[in-house]
Amino acid sequence: FILSAFICWAMCGTAQLPERIFSSFERDTLANGVLLTYDEPLSMPTGKPMKLILYALPNGSSMAAGYGKQARADDPPVFESQHIGAQTRFIRQLDTSHTYVVVYVENGLKSWPAWVRTHADSAPQEQIARVVGHIRDRYTAWAPELSLTCHSGGGRFIFSFLESQPMIPEDVRQVVFLDAN
Repeated sequence: FILSAFICWAMCGTAQLPERIFSSFERDTLANGVLLTYDEPLSMPTGKPMKLILYALPNGSSMAAGYGKQARADDPPVFESQHIGAQTRFIRQLDTSHTYVVVYVENGLKSWPAWVRTHADSAPQEQIARVVGHIRDRYTAWAPELSLTCHSGGGRFIFSFLESQPMIPEDVRQVVFLDAN
């Protein structure tokens, strides 16, 4: 069956395979309760420049909601507000000269302001700087351009990172706030 499906796809020319074939997802839970989900293309050649996008999830959201899905009637409205997965597929098709990686950054409290308050005694800005460093280390071979993006309370993650730095690091090319503060 799989061979037949592949042959049909190959003969159709512009037909697309399901996204799970084009992307690789890996999850990583850090000691401080931060959960990272890496959305990487299957092919990541080291000679191609990388755009590394950190997406700090909004309050009350999860990676599944941020990524996007077909919403059911009983789903909260947040499932219709992001669709980062569709946007990632689009940019990967539009710009094939770069490797695009999206890292969804979330925590068990589903709120970056609450997470920072909960970790107030343990230098939350420094912990967030270590999270960003952990992500950077994974992609050192590509010397990626870093985009810090967020929605809603994810802005607290970005501000905490920036507060931990004496100046904005050179590899940070964009800071994007989507309805965030």
